[in-house]
Amino acid sequence: IRHCDRLVREHYIDPAPRISIAAPRDGAILAGTVHVDARADRPVAKWRLYVGTKMVEENASGRFDIPNLSTGPQILTVHGITEDWLRSARQLQVSVVGEQR
Repeated sequence: IRHCDRLVREHYIDPAPRISIAAPRDGAILAGTVHVDARADRPVAKWRLYVGTKMVEENASGRFDIPNLSTGPQILTVHGITEDWLRSARQLQVSVVGEQR
């Protein structure tokens, strides 16, 4: 089993990108269009943004603008996928309100 664990780490876990979400911050209170800025420690071929369990956008930049989010708590998840289909994700919760704060 140790050999298998080492191979999985070497070929799938370690080469996967480490994802961070620069904006918004976890727990942020937001209004209007929500801007999401994701980053990775290595090249990412495509980014996917989910609100709850629904994928709302895929792009190559990691920057997303989401208009008209429902008010209340929302879970935002960003997936970064490499050319080799290795992926990582980062998730945070925000609160969406009807007026700018």
